[in-house]
Amino acid sequence: MTYVSLDADSVQDIIDKLTDYKDQSETSWETVTSTNRIQDYPAELSGRSNTAGEHAAALETEINSLQARLDAAKAANEGGITTTGADGTICYWLPEGTEDTAENVTTYNQVDKVNQARADAQTMVDYSINGCTPEEWDELIERVQNNQDDSVYANTILNNIGPGRLLDLPTDIQDQFTTKSDFQGTTTSDRPNAGKDLADALGHVLATASLTWDDAKAEAYANRLVDYAEEKGKDLRIASLNQMLAASRPADIDSDGTPEDIGLNYNDALLATLATRLESYSPEQAKPWNSEFWNPTSVSKQPVGSAANPLFGVVHAMTGNPDVATEWLVTNPDGSTTPVATSQSLEHARRIQQLIETTGLDNQSWTADWAMLANQIDRLPSTGMADPARQYKDSARTTATSGILNGLGSGTDPLNLSPEARQSVAAVMARYPQGIDASTELGNTGGPLGSNVNADGTTTYYPKFTDRALTNLIGQVTMDQWASAHLGGAMTDYHTQQLQDAVNQYNATGETAAVKNAVTAQSRTNGFFAGASAQQLIALGKKKDSANEDANTIASSLVGLIPVVGPAASLGIDVSDPFGTDNAEDASSQAVHARNTAAADNNRQITLALLNSGLYTPEDLKATLERDGTSVDSLKVIDRDGNNLTENMTPEQLTDYDFGVGLEEIGKKLYSPTKSGLDFTKTREDEFNKGYYASNPDGEDAEPDGEW
Repeated sequence: MTYVSLDADSVQDIIDKLTDYKDQSETSWETVTSTNRIQDYPAELSGRSNTAGEHAAALETEINSLQARLDAAKAANEGGITTTGADGTICYWLPEGTEDTAENVTTYNQVDKVNQARADAQTMVDYSINGCTPEEWDELIERVQNNQDDSVYANTILNNIGPGRLLDLPTDIQDQFTTKSDFQGTTTSDRPNAGKDLADALGHVLATASLTWDDAKAEAYANRLVDYAEEKGKDLRIASLNQMLAASRPADIDSDGTPEDIGLNYNDALLATLATRLESYSPEQAKPWNSEFWNPTSVSKQPVGSAANPLFGVVHAMTGNPDVATEWLVTNPDGSTTPVATSQSLEHARRIQQLIETTGLDNQSWTADWAMLANQIDRLPSTGMADPARQYKDSARTTATSGILNGLGSGTDPLNLSPEARQSVAAVMARYPQGIDASTELGNTGGPLGSNVNADGTTTYYPKFTDRALTNLIGQVTMDQWASAHLGGAMTDYHTQQLQDAVNQYNATGETAAVKNAVTAQSRTNGFFAGASAQQLIALGKKKDSANEDANTIASSLVGLIPVVGPAASLGIDVSDPFGTDNAEDASSQAVHARNTAAADNNRQITLALLNSGLYTPEDLKATLERDGTSVDSLKVIDRDGNNLTENMTPEQLTDYDFGVGLEEIGKKLYSPTKSGLDFTKTREDEFNKGYYASNPDGEDAEPDGEW
């Protein structure tokens, strides 16, 4: 590429002087010809007239040529194609080998685009002050939306509208279209979404332009935005900023073929600075910021966006920028590569919880953004990183993920996440079955960050949860069948592998401790899941409005969390026949029923895994079959010679009702007559109960523990 630098003022001075000279020469020639005519043509000037005209035209061509270069350099600078030099010069550019003509410099430096953006910026301001017709507005917003992702257009808009005016525009435009009736106390609007549409477009403009900036410019602009938002008497600007940052782009983040709405892609420094400043947002009229006492002075206009929570927009923006979010949530000002310690993870988690509680847990849009953010951070790859940087990144990302999920589940009031948030929570949890297992133990030892040292000396990190957080989150997962099945499947796969590893260890050493630990963890986790769903049922029952549909979702989805042999397993609750949960007594009764059936499912699930693990010999199974008598249903599981019949069964056979009855009967007496350490019947029952009461404690109004 070829860059041609010029001093704009000097070139303009040359253009002005040449223009003056051309004008003076034309004026002088007109004087000469006029005098010659008055004096009855004493001189022959016809040939000279043509020559003068040619010289004037040639001079004008040169002037236009210089003007084209100057306009191109200004456009390139204004549109962000080039930057101002340290000496104050600006420049235009051309591709290598391209002739430096007026047409080429105009085309490649997008002069027409800059002119359009400059005109649109002026029109926006004009409409916000003087108003416009709905049709005029439609034409303008369509142009802006069509160009919002063009960096030249975006930079030009921001270079012609200052940050303060930018934040005023959505509110002012909406106000121009709002008609107020003092008599009726109502408002009407010909374009009720004008302000929101403009804020969304300006959000795209900001994101697009910021990607062309260096970090210093991005940080400076972010600070100016917040400074103007905090300006005294400008209460509504924070709402506009939130609405701008709430702009979204579609992305299929989970590869399921359905795109989700995530935040736009911003310059990292811009977004990080906005988040840091808005976390300590302090408008001049009320320091420090306290949304509870927000009392806007601009009462004649309505906010476009959320005015009560300064972080609303930036959290959504972070969903499209998870690396920046990690750096914001897990601060590391010294740039250390030492992994996050447990004590540090506690500090980070408490801060994240406070951030989430800025608005509260009853705003589904707010909690959905946080849940998606946790999923986005957790999905970030560490490939290409070398230790110790990779180890630090992994620990920081897991700390952020854990802090968010613990924050979402920290409330004492019943949680009510959106379907999207429930699925985000389940997606994260499904990646960390070890963390789920560790968190189902009664009490909250350690902190929100767990770890394992691998054989190669590296460390793997996983999130841990308080009893309360895990209870609330699992309760929400049970209200979504996809989320429940996804998490349940991941837990079952993990438990199956853990049990098989333990059996291999037993075969090698003869020690049963590892097998018992595997059965203990699986049973306790299943019990915890059942207790969490019971808590959710009871919470629904205490609500004044009946929630039959939600209750049935919980009942049916708990099946997915404790899958026995396939999706045909049932809690014995007919989901086509809703049961009432509009009072605590009915809800408690249904919770007990669900607990008993979940305990039976736990028994069948572990029995099937033990049978297929190869832990028991045919002699063991024959003795089990004959222990306390042999039923017809038991013979569907083990034949009279002690052969395990489940290994080669089809899914249809595994979901047969009679087979399920037989599996439960075998589970209650599965043992080895020669090895007492292989009897886990009591372990399963005891650990299931421990898990159940960790998430659903005994006692009226008892709550799971929410503190580390």
